[in-house]
Amino acid sequence: MLGLVIGTIASAISTFVWYHYLSRAVNSEGLYVSSGMGIRFLIAVMACLFWVRYPDIFDLLGIALGLMLTYVMIIVHGVNSLKK
Repeated sequence: MLGLVIGTIASAISTFVWYHYLSRAVNSEGLYVSSGMGIRFLIAVMACLFWVRYPDIFDLLGIALGLMLTYVMIIVHGVNSLKK
C-alpha cells in the first residue's frame, strides 16, 4: 500500500514536470524542445530507492503501478476520446 502511495506521488510530480516543460516549449521561440525526461527518470529512480532502502515497508509492484498511473490515465482518455 505504501509503495502505491510513493509511486502515485512520484507520478504526480513527474506529470507536473512534464507539464512545466510543455508550457515552456509552447511559449518558446527556440527550436530546442525538451520534455524533461532526465528529471522524470530521476524521479522514478528516487521512488524505487525507497524500495531498495526499505524493502519490507514499500512494495516494488505498488511503486511501479503508481508510476504508471499517469500513462494509464492518458490511454484511458485517448480511448474515451476515440469513442466520441
